[in-house]
Amino acid sequence: MNASNPRFILGLKLKKRRQTLGLSLKETAQRAAMSISYLSEIEHGKKYPKPERLLVLAEVLEFPYDELVSLRVEDDLVPLQDVLGSTLTRDFPLDHFGIDPEALFSLVTDAPDRVAALVRTVRDVVRAHDVRIESFLFAALRSWQATSGNHVPELESLAAQHRRARGWSAQTIPDESELRRILVTEHGYRVDAERLGADPVLGDFRSVTDLDGSQPTLYVNGRLLPSQRAFLMARELGFQALGIQERAATSSWIEATTFDHVLNGHRASYYAGALLLDRDWMIAEARALLGADRWRPEQLLALVARTAVTPETLLHRWCQLLPSALGLGELYFLRVHHRVGSGVFDIAKVLNLSSVDVPFGIGGAEHYCRRIAGIRLLRRLERERSADKANAEPVDARYVVAGAQRVISQHASGKPGARFLEIAMARPLALRPGLHSGLTLGLRIDGDAAKRIAFASDPALEEDVVGVTCERCRLDGAACRDRAAEPRIAARADRRDAQRAALAAMLGRAEAGDAAS
Repeated sequence: MNASNPRFILGLKLKKRRQTLGLSLKETAQRAAMSISYLSEIEHGKKYPKPERLLVLAEVLEFPYDELVSLRVEDDLVPLQDVLGSTLTRDFPLDHFGIDPEALFSLVTDAPDRVAALVRTVRDVVRAHDVRIESFLFAALRSWQATSGNHVPELESLAAQHRRARGWSAQTIPDESELRRILVTEHGYRVDAERLGADPVLGDFRSVTDLDGSQPTLYVNGRLLPSQRAFLMARELGFQALGIQERAATSSWIEATTFDHVLNGHRASYYAGALLLDRDWMIAEARALLGADRWRPEQLLALVARTAVTPETLLHRWCQLLPSALGLGELYFLRVHHRVGSGVFDIAKVLNLSSVDVPFGIGGAEHYCRRIAGIRLLRRLERERSADKANAEPVDARYVVAGAQRVISQHASGKPGARFLEIAMARPLALRPGLHSGLTLGLRIDGDAAKRIAFASDPALEEDVVGVTCERCRLDGAACRDRAAEPRIAARADRRDAQRAALAAMLGRAEAGDAAS
């Protein structure tokens, strides 16, 4: 929706002038010798009439023609133009959520001042907290994933079709060389695995795609693991298979400019995971792992080794399949980054299909709960490396540790909530020495879900209450030895609750005393 679009500007002016003259839509349409529906479409910014019709409308509404067709608006319409031109309404993917931009236009024209005030308030909050448009776009993507249950049947079918066409069995995982061959011979790509990794500025990027030259070129960072390079090539095949043109040039985001870039990148990545890891095989492996009578970390690590993919690719694949295939729809996924020796843990990625709050978007001023399985594994990985006297060199990025635990989510009130099984893996990052990544897959184990996850009742598993951040947690020091900060936000909320209760009691006594006198 563009505030400078002549259709919208014309519609604004016509509706405002008609209302000023006290004319109904029917009266105006009759005087202008046009249908009510056509005039309504003009006012809603859907149609722009021919000059002869505009002349008639200008005469009926006693509006100078030149002023009517000008893009300049009167002062009282500036707030509405601000709304339509704001980043929120201009860049947010309204159509992907079933909202017709013209319907929004119709909604805000009825109360431009109030809606403009709301949009300005949101804008000021966004600026005050340094929230960029990417935050809105990625939040929209997460909502889109949640709405679809993170499962896209058409992408599953397309990837399965392409696997069958190449004669790959269920347990065939195409490697880097095979995927490179397909890109080069079937799609005319040039693949460069040298230049990007050696670039002093772009060396942290996983891949860059150049489609504007004489030959499409995929620059892949040679410092990545072979499994990571294979995923990037499968992702590039996804863009080709889906016929996607609207896309970002880099796999690591510099900035997200449109929702189509964000959504198309996600769809290509989804296809890549489905192409690498056969749906039925992954479901069978999930059943075998979850159906075991006890937790066996070596079983999960062996699967990572057999599939030759990263832990994140494997867990993402299960996030796509478990809700629809095993009925485990209440799940969440977290990726946490930790700089060794820093004591800081940052949430880098989240997908929440559950009904509980997960720690995301709080900001660096708070400390994420140290009991989250992925964070516990990161702390363990750091301790193991510190205890190893022969660790002068960065740990190999292929080194992976795994763990599991039962957790009880903590409500904001401090009361216990739903029970989850958390499966986690942690490893060093290939492109950023000294930075480790911890992954957590949380599966709700209340009700029927408990029957599908046999080892969730394994008595050897640790069980704890898990919150969002230390600052919001109501567990006392004796109940949580992992606390990294004082519960200042929880204490402030408790203080407000006590004040409300005291105020209500005081006013209640005062009213009772007045009645008695």
